[in-house]
Amino acid sequence: MNLRTQLVCAWLGPIGTVILFFAMFFLMGILPPFRPSLAQGELVAIYRQHPIGMLTGGLLLMLATSIYMAFFALVAVQMKRMEKTPFWTYVFLTSSILAFYSVIVAEMVFSAAAYRPERSDMLIQALSDLAFILYVGTALPGSVQMVAVGFAVLGDDRADPVYPRWVGYLDIWAGILASPGTLICLFKLGPFAWNGALAFWVAAVAFGIWLNVNFWAARRAILRSAPAQRG
Repeated sequence: MNLRTQLVCAWLGPIGTVILFFAMFFLMGILPPFRPSLAQGELVAIYRQHPIGMLTGGLLLMLATSIYMAFFALVAVQMKRMEKTPFWTYVFLTSSILAFYSVIVAEMVFSAAAYRPERSDMLIQALSDLAFILYVGTALPGSVQMVAVGFAVLGDDRADPVYPRWVGYLDIWAGILASPGTLICLFKLGPFAWNGALAFWVAAVAFGIWLNVNFWAARRAILRSAPAQRG
């Protein structure tokens, strides 16, 4: 993989995040997520009044998720440089697929809820609930994804490591902070609901910090290895 391709893949991380934010906030309106306690009539009205935004935003959400795969592949390439046996690299790759496959499925369910607005209120509500549970509740694969990078970084015992060691500690803490979303099925109100401070907002901020720090670290590692690649 040449230098330019690696740098393009690195930038796809932040670009994917911008697309993700635009789709969720401006088009789909699911940032912040709808309240789990929202009355059925209010919830269904959102899907019936804004079906185009939900459907087009869903397409962009799928695009952003797909773009992330190239960024994660680049992170995996850097992780392989850190490890003698690429155990954490494989953990990272498999958990990345699990974490973001659920986002793609959530997008499809959001689209299904908006696709036929003439469906019964109860069915639209059920589809919306399923979408948010997939969207927020499958947090553990994402946590494992972040923690795996941290362990690989901390296991890099060379004198001049690929990533600075502080990145490893940050990655582990980000993974821990992203995990409370797993509990959303037990709550409709409070910090552990799918729109709550811990289950959603802390997790979202943790992922945003993780992605941007690892973008910086990957780009730094690529540029530092450039003389060797050119040679």
